[in-house]
Amino acid sequence: MSQREDAARKVREWRTNAVKFAWERFGFDPDPWQKQWLDVLPDPERHRMALKACKGPGKTAVLAISIWWFLTTQGEIGHHPKGAAISISRENLRDNLWTELASWRARDDYTQRAFQWTKERIFSTDHPDTWWFSARAWSKSAKTDEQSNTLAGLHSKYLLFVLDESGGIPDAVMVAACRPCRADTSLRCYKPATRRTCRVRSIERAPRSVTCGL
Repeated sequence: MSQREDAARKVREWRTNAVKFAWERFGFDPDPWQKQWLDVLPDPERHRMALKACKGPGKTAVLAISIWWFLTTQGEIGHHPKGAAISISRENLRDNLWTELASWRARDDYTQRAFQWTKERIFSTDHPDTWWFSARAWSKSAKTDEQSNTLAGLHSKYLLFVLDESGGIPDAVMVAACRPCRADTSLRCYKPATRRTCRVRSIERAPRSVTCGL
């Protein structure tokens, strides 16, 4: 088996086993509730996932691992994965989730070769224009219709939206993130600011959704 064939076999394994991906790429040994999340992550029937827990147990870490899993394992020839993350502020996203993504990338030689990290974008080294994940921000002074465009312009067969501290994100942005899209594989990951909010309850009631946490 050639090196290329072996790499393709690995990606196929990781595509259906995010726990194995986390361990083999990053040495990440999840806690039971994190494993629950990673076990569900590859399920194509789960289009919305929410993390709820107290501060400090590792929500941001498992969310970062999930983004790297998506970028590494999803897609096909002619259809590269794309995604975007937002938070309650540009600074919050920069100092937390985006820094966490950089931290895990630094631990793995393959991820460093395959993907480039900048302050506003992660992109494939070989396909920078079509294979990426971006940091986005909504304007607190913008009108409702303008805020709803925060996640506009994302078109791909494989899409990922990540809403960090979703309890503090405007309704207009949340509605845009939750609306159906035409992607064959679309996933929305939410990390609420509080353990129990109306938005978490709405996610729990939504079809093909799952909530994990402590």
